[in-house]
Amino acid sequence: MRRFASLIVSAIMFLTILAPFGGSAKALTIENKHWATKYFATLEQDGILKADESQWDTEIPASDFATALGKVLGKEITPPGGDFTRGVMLRLAVDNSGYSGELKNFDFPIFCKSNDEESAPKELVPYCNMAFRPKYQLLDYRKGRKIEINQKPFWSEAAYILYMLKYPPNANPGQQIIVVTSSEPDTLNPFTSNSMSVVLLGTFTGAPDISYDDQANLYPHMLIRVPTLDNGDIVLLKDPVTGKDRMKVTYRIRPGMHYPPLPGEAEDSKLHEITADDYMFAFRVTLCPIVQSTVRSGQLKIDYLKKIDKYTLEAGFNELYTYANWGTPGGDLFKARFETDFYTDPNNFNVRQDFIDWTVGPYLMKQWEVGDHIEYKPNPYATFAQPLVEKIIVKFMPDPNTIRLNLQADNIDIVTSTFSPLDAEELMKKVPKSKFYFTETTSWDHIQLNQFKDEKGKYDIFGDKRVRQALLYGLDRPQISKAAAAGIYQPSHSWITKKSPYYDESSVKKYEYNPAKAEQLLEEAGWKLANVDGKNIRCKNGDPSKPLKFSLSFAQESDYRLRVAEQVLRMWERIGVWVVPQARPAKELLGGDVLSGHLFESMMLGLVSNPIRPNANLWRSDQIPTKQNNGAGQNYGGWVGSKEHDELCYEIEKIQPEAKLRGLFNKEVAIWCDELPALPLFNRYDVDVATRDIQNIKPTGANRTINWNCEFWYREVK
Repeated sequence: MRRFASLIVSAIMFLTILAPFGGSAKALTIENKHWATKYFATLEQDGILKADESQWDTEIPASDFATALGKVLGKEITPPGGDFTRGVMLRLAVDNSGYSGELKNFDFPIFCKSNDEESAPKELVPYCNMAFRPKYQLLDYRKGRKIEINQKPFWSEAAYILYMLKYPPNANPGQQIIVVTSSEPDTLNPFTSNSMSVVLLGTFTGAPDISYDDQANLYPHMLIRVPTLDNGDIVLLKDPVTGKDRMKVTYRIRPGMHYPPLPGEAEDSKLHEITADDYMFAFRVTLCPIVQSTVRSGQLKIDYLKKIDKYTLEAGFNELYTYANWGTPGGDLFKARFETDFYTDPNNFNVRQDFIDWTVGPYLMKQWEVGDHIEYKPNPYATFAQPLVEKIIVKFMPDPNTIRLNLQADNIDIVTSTFSPLDAEELMKKVPKSKFYFTETTSWDHIQLNQFKDEKGKYDIFGDKRVRQALLYGLDRPQISKAAAAGIYQPSHSWITKKSPYYDESSVKKYEYNPAKAEQLLEEAGWKLANVDGKNIRCKNGDPSKPLKFSLSFAQESDYRLRVAEQVLRMWERIGVWVVPQARPAKELLGGDVLSGHLFESMMLGLVSNPIRPNANLWRSDQIPTKQNNGAGQNYGGWVGSKEHDELCYEIEKIQPEAKLRGLFNKEVAIWCDELPALPLFNRYDVDVATRDIQNIKPTGANRTINWNCEFWYREVK
């Protein structure tokens, strides 16, 4: 069932008040090595392959690869003639290795979970199917999650395949990995829960229609390709009567996938192929008013879903829905297993827990010891491949200190997004067996500014963009990062973070620290220095009764927020701005109507956005929460942009050709950077920890959980 993938889509954006750390102002260096460094270092030490780093991403001659391959396999290899491509390199390696006898097991329709697998020549399909399975891992993906099997191979790709032949993935039985998460869900029912802990647990067992990787690339799993405008699976339409935008999306289900056998059926039987009927059934369940579905907004945008043939669905959307190509509406549900139950007692679908027993992801849940852990075992009916680790245990530890002690005692293997850079600096010395992964995230720290005018006609301090620009020029953000975040967090320049594929350096305006420029802008805006209670404060037109004074709210539980606030107040005071710190409980700031009711003057917040399709709705005029719309919308500062800007935000929400979409983002960001509806502070980093022998840990820095590729995990043994 694909409901867990839908939960990820539903969690595309949320605000945070807390940041996970505090500490002293130390500098922590993050290594940024080439991805193939390990392979070249080992192969050079083994006397197999040596290349200058400047060569690593250039084409390797066939003769050099054949020579190195011969050293790995212990025999002379004749270089192939003709064009030397990734496919030729792969075929040469497999045909001369012990894997050649297994090739016949992979002679089935191509299934590599890539965005260009349909372009592979027929004769190379078995090689590709083998190369991208956990047991072999002979090739890795190129940019855009592509195999590009007909392109020239690089030295780095040659080093990778040679290393994996010499040191193949550990497939020995008995491997175990213990993962820690801070929260335990009340239920694993995918209809009634949408917590991130459920997403983490469901990712072990789920097989999504469409997934996304650590580089924010959508890629196909249960479907054979991602629907796009370019491949014709998305068609834009106009309603002939109303003229409203509509769209038609075709979903192509991958043939040859099967659900587990029902009770009484042979264990190795393949009686229940996953087809369009299972998807149609899931859609009916999701829309049933009795079923308490937490993710239904996408389904309500659909006028119809119909079966075209056994493996094809067509959906008609009543708008240009951005996330229509993230997967089918509702996913699939084992019709033969659940249909009778649904029609006899649909209410039971809100409480039953056995949906997870009929999934086709890499793992099955073996045991749930409530209050302590969940244990997973390999799923013999996995659609893609069998995972290499025999046992995954997810332990629930809400206390960070308990996690820290267990990590130091070697009782756990993977810790996800618990520690801060400052915590990491201390822990790295105490747990040398563990590797710390610092991943730039889609989290964006900023200061929200209240630009509403109250009913009493109070002067709108932040209504003049020159004031907003001056406030940003007045912040030395690299210095703030050193004091509050060990210098790890980098200044952000817009609401789109560098992690997003739509971030374009040329479209952003950078506000480097320039207090003189800040003072000039304040003067131009009419804020003159005056004596207020013995302080030199900027006042409107020099009137001491109208000081440039406001409060800055932040979460009192966060040492990080406190340190940032201390620096901000000190720097703004230098340019004549009087700021009153207002530490408040995080629950109060986010839990009530403080944001939606604009009951603040300025507030420090964090935004976590979708890495694939950032959402511009935060800055639309019709998304300003008011009494009239019952506080709906997330434009909490109340900034009102131009008609042009609002139209850009509307267009960004639609399915668009990629080139046009990038142009829209660039235009919107250029306007945003000039207007500064909010003050950008930092791009944040996640810290994940795993023991050094565990391979293929690839954090995403987004709301895709760390186990998105868990079937490729293994403990390396040399």
